[in-house]
Amino acid sequence: MTDFLVSMDAGCSCETLIATLQRPYANRAPCARAFNLPWGRLAVMEESRVDGENILFRDGMLLAWVGDLVAPDRGALWDALVECLCSAGGSTDDVESVVRSQPLFRQLNGAFAIVFGHAQGLAIVTDLRNFVPVYGLRHSDGTFHGFGTHADSVASLTTRQYEIDPVSVGEFLATGSISFPYSAHEGVVRLESASVYDARPDADGRVETRSASYWQPPNELVEYDERDLVDQLRSVLVESVRDRIVQGGVAVQLSGGLDSRLIMAVVPGERECFGLTFCDRPNRETRTAERIARCYARPWHRIVRDPEYLAGTIESVTRFIGCEGEFMHAHAIGLLDEIERFGARRILDGTKLDTYLKGYFAHDIVRVGRMGGLLPATYKRRCTSGWAGVDSVARGYLAADMVEQIAARRDVFYAAYADSERSSAAEWMLLNPQDSRTAGWNAERRMLPKSLIATDRRIVEFGFRCPMALKAGGRIFHEAVRGLYGPGARIPSANDGVRPGSRHLWRLVQRAIRKSQDRWTQIAEHLGRKVAIQHSWHDYPTYGRESRQLARLRHEYGPNLSRFDGVLFKGSGQTLLEDKNLHWEHGFRLLQLAVWLGILDEYKTGRRREVAGAPAIPIQAVDAPRTVRSHGEGQDVLR
Repeated sequence: MTDFLVSMDAGCSCETLIATLQRPYANRAPCARAFNLPWGRLAVMEESRVDGENILFRDGMLLAWVGDLVAPDRGALWDALVECLCSAGGSTDDVESVVRSQPLFRQLNGAFAIVFGHAQGLAIVTDLRNFVPVYGLRHSDGTFHGFGTHADSVASLTTRQYEIDPVSVGEFLATGSISFPYSAHEGVVRLESASVYDARPDADGRVETRSASYWQPPNELVEYDERDLVDQLRSVLVESVRDRIVQGGVAVQLSGGLDSRLIMAVVPGERECFGLTFCDRPNRETRTAERIARCYARPWHRIVRDPEYLAGTIESVTRFIGCEGEFMHAHAIGLLDEIERFGARRILDGTKLDTYLKGYFAHDIVRVGRMGGLLPATYKRRCTSGWAGVDSVARGYLAADMVEQIAARRDVFYAAYADSERSSAAEWMLLNPQDSRTAGWNAERRMLPKSLIATDRRIVEFGFRCPMALKAGGRIFHEAVRGLYGPGARIPSANDGVRPGSRHLWRLVQRAIRKSQDRWTQIAEHLGRKVAIQHSWHDYPTYGRESRQLARLRHEYGPNLSRFDGVLFKGSGQTLLEDKNLHWEHGFRLLQLAVWLGILDEYKTGRRREVAGAPAIPIQAVDAPRTVRSHGEGQDVLR
């Protein structure tokens, strides 16, 4: 997975643009190509898994895409964009009418960002839900002067004072994410999802930008046949997996749960496939994952992480995501060498299926038990007055006026994007990707050939159409996948001990057995026995308190927070960072902010800061860029 960067300033050299684009990648930077166009420069990295075929230059025009664009037809995409640009007469209505009439836009699928450069300007196409966010450098007059898929790189294109948006940073600390369309940089905003942006400089050099939406979330069904929806979902899940299988080895990031197990179950038997499971040490999840792989006759590999795994990855992950989301969700960044030696051409991951298909984050939907749990629960909607504000922990250390600004910004976002006609306003908010966990994907996609099944257009659309009453508690999901697991249905989930497809009463029995096992584990812990965490995540609270490497990082980077004392923080940011009693999520976000500020200082000075004692992440050197003949205006470009 890679990035692109566009400067509408013709004075920005190709060398500078490529250096800026490759900077976050350090020694793992993919090859990049830069193109001279009459209005500026455009640089894009080659996608290694498609052998650089994500870039097409013809007739003085450039078409490129980055991310996980499923089954791209470059010729059809080229023709569609040429038609849109040539047919639009100058108004947004013209662009929208052409986009809506162009069949290709009804087929775009996956997590991607597309850029199309031509003599008059450029077009950018975003994916359905901003799975690959695109940022624009917007001046005070509303015009855009740069675009890219990496916020820090876009911010560096400005010729003005480099500024951080303290409200966005405060929102990150309070919630783990930043409300759309803002970023942590002043003047850098995210583009709308499912949109085509057409940017063209006029005779005076002022960039006029028009946009048109090519897709809107479908309405939730009011009348429906539940059996028909179950069949639809079953078909969608199978097709979404199989459309992401390519020639060569396919890996499944395998947990002991149900989503990744489903992915492995529907991979055709003739395809080479193996399971990967990460852990700090062997536990119930690794044992379950090994059994799952064995039952499907697939190889399985356990990758044991270093105890200081998080401390060793925070800098690399933060280089990719800044403070746009939480670093600790990027599981795989520190395990690149181990993963790469298995040679997978594609790594399939079930992240976010809970969001779209199970109503997992719909906090305005509550479970109503029946007969003490003997009958299946029902779900009902509770009235909500608005979106959750700033939590009490953040209110304890953020300046009062900053809390007010954060809350006001989130209220505006809620008013703009909530849909009162839907059965679950809270779910709608999280479907517009503000989920802080998505940041892990945005880091990993740049270094690994990962595919999230949940980014498939068919799954996204089904998630919007399917009534919340069917999604709550995973009802329709469990019904749809019944029969797909094959031999894997005999293996209990590592999470709750329930076998897939079990009926209600049998589920109750299995859960009771698992609860009794967990109770004995808790007793052993109270008696002083150290028990392994039974899942793939760290024991974050304990790690945050006891890690020597995190303590060293706090000491090294903590002074960077002082610039926000009295502005963002009530008191000293460094003192707050050193407080071991602070809730671990807030402590991790503070450290991420401190590291990110250090990275920005490094970019300004041109000197990379080495943190003493921090474990090195294995890296692989790549060939230095070489000069080739231009694909643009007769000048040289770097490749």
